[in-house]
Amino acid sequence: MPLRIINYDGTEYGKQVRNKDQKERYPVITLVLYFGQGHWKAPKDLHSRLKMPEEVKKYVSNYEINEMGYLTPEQVDLFNSDFKVVAEYFMHLVQGTEYNREGQELHHADEVLDLLHVMTGDDRFEEMQKEARQKKEEGETIMKNWILDEAEERGIIKGEARGEANGRRKAWASSIRHM
Repeated sequence: MPLRIINYDGTEYGKQVRNKDQKERYPVITLVLYFGQGHWKAPKDLHSRLKMPEEVKKYVSNYEINEMGYLTPEQVDLFNSDFKVVAEYFMHLVQGTEYNREGQELHHADEVLDLLHVMTGDDRFEEMQKEARQKKEEGETIMKNWILDEAEERGIIKGEARGEANGRRKAWASSIRHM
């Protein structure tokens, strides 16, 4: 993975260099989203991936991967864009902690929801994306707490329906045993 990150980052920096109209350069931050159990077990930095004498290491840049779900709250707070919502979502998901519902206006709700849908495979984000587009067309401000409330409400409805179906199955099975 560190070797892939060098390629991704280098490609992005190369685009910046080739863009003659771009006067300032911006940092490229690559985050790895890993859905396995626990922390990433493979090498997380280039030095761990390469065989080299110790005295050479100080001359070799050490590209290290950042596991998005394992960012600290302080690291997540450094994000100023809508991406902060994505980082917070995965941080809380991995840590099993409750997601803070403070309001934060989303400037690119459509893109945030699309990214969450692609990264999680959860179709609820795609459904919320349609609702977010409608809200935007109506001139409403989209806040991150709306996204969270929607996701939670859908989860509650789904859980209640599953519980009711489970209860009906148990009642049916019980009635058969008493026959």
